[in-house]
Amino acid sequence: MSKKLTKLEKHLIKQELERLRKEDKQHFDFIRDHEKMYSRRDFMGVSVLSGYSMLALPGILSLLSNKVHAQDMEKKCGANDTSAANVFAGNFHIELAGGACLGGAFIPYTKSGAKLTDAGYEKFGYSPAINANKAPGKVSSDFGADIHTDSSFYKGLMQAFADNDIDVEELKGKLKFVSVIARSENDNSSTPSSCGNLIREIAGAGKLTELVGSSSTVNGIRSRSAGNINKYSSTPISSPASVAGLVDLGVIAQNLNEAEAKKILKAAEKMSARRLASFKQQTVSDQLKTLIECGYYKANATVFGNDITQISPAGDAMYTGIFGNDFQKAAITKLVLRGNARSGGIVLGGYDYHNGLNAGNDRSGHNKRFDAALVVGKIIAAAVKEGKSFTMQITTDGSASCRGGAPTANSAVSGAGFYANRVEDASTGGEQLVAYSPNGFKEEFSGHQIGGYTSAGAIDLSANAISNNQTAKSIAMAANFLSMHGKSKVSDIEAVCKKLGLNNPFKDQATLDSVLVLKEKA
Repeated sequence: MSKKLTKLEKHLIKQELERLRKEDKQHFDFIRDHEKMYSRRDFMGVSVLSGYSMLALPGILSLLSNKVHAQDMEKKCGANDTSAANVFAGNFHIELAGGACLGGAFIPYTKSGAKLTDAGYEKFGYSPAINANKAPGKVSSDFGADIHTDSSFYKGLMQAFADNDIDVEELKGKLKFVSVIARSENDNSSTPSSCGNLIREIAGAGKLTELVGSSSTVNGIRSRSAGNINKYSSTPISSPASVAGLVDLGVIAQNLNEAEAKKILKAAEKMSARRLASFKQQTVSDQLKTLIECGYYKANATVFGNDITQISPAGDAMYTGIFGNDFQKAAITKLVLRGNARSGGIVLGGYDYHNGLNAGNDRSGHNKRFDAALVVGKIIAAAVKEGKSFTMQITTDGSASCRGGAPTANSAVSGAGFYANRVEDASTGGEQLVAYSPNGFKEEFSGHQIGGYTSAGAIDLSANAISNNQTAKSIAMAANFLSMHGKSKVSDIEAVCKKLGLNNPFKDQATLDSVLVLKEKA
């Protein structure tokens, strides 16, 4: 075997030395002060060229299709199980593109918790006969934030729960909605409302990939990441092939970037039997060989073997039963709940609905909120059946308000007494933070709204640090994710922000506490 270094090995050495320079100064100084090194053996001797073991990869991969070898590998590496429990909850981001008015379902209050005036509630679509002042019996707090039981969003949730045999009583204390009052501008896809990168920094990568989404954007949705920082990118999910392509590159990915590692895998797949045989003769240490064998056996078995249903909803009766033919939403949900992706983004279009249309028209605000609730309810149903916890952000860019008119009649989509959305109006904006824990939470929530409105129905921009700052709001959502896992100190979110190069807007505990609502999951 030649002692000369290949181009790949030189590349690996360069990358490893740069990593050591940043992360292990003592080891780097030792190598720098070492006598000049020329051969492959020199570099392996100082643990810089462990990546050399990758040259045996094609030979190892060629064994993976052998059933006898596969049985041996199961004994050696342990059975492949993609449904193993995760310490961290999964995370979803549902983006309602265009400016939805969620306050038309979740009852708006002032920062202090006081009710709005009748005129204030009218902006959100409540006629005087049904608003929280006149019809308190129509308000439910079973799932945290107060929600109007005749609203289209509530009806959509109940429909999804009924369709999937979810016991609503069993959800009490386990499912929490929290109203997040933060302004975003109308029709602005550059709003930094995504906390996916923050969640990834906190919880680590999924088993197969970092983030997944319904859009071919860097973070999987329309809006941008907090601070427009995208340290981790999203993989778009649209078909069974896109799910099958989520190969965990394992040991190779630790030494090469994802694109380079995939090139090596592709080349290995296309090698002739003769070439594979020659690679199989190369000598590598048993330890490194086992690492690679196990890493790639498990990835291969998951993605290309008979247990593809472990990561894909295709052929999975539970997921097809919940989502029907909507493969994309089913796939993103399953990948996140099974821990194969850390966070999943889903964009729902058509929420720029300040059109004056009433319930019954597919483009009306009432119908669109019903549709959004169906999606949210199906994800909740899947989590209940999986026994998995999650957090979710439901965001939108801008909002809409109402100006009276003929109220709705009672229908399957909406109860009676709601006005149609007629005006684009960012001042009525609001979002939802959702959390589900199968075992509930260790403490009662002290509130279910962050920020608030004026009594006249406009966002109180002075309520807290996030009321007029979407990046701060996204960081606050990540801080609540941390709180759900028992970490609620300033130093906890400070450390995450520092890793991503973000300025932490919560410098003292009182400021942070003003935006923390989620309690530790049991």
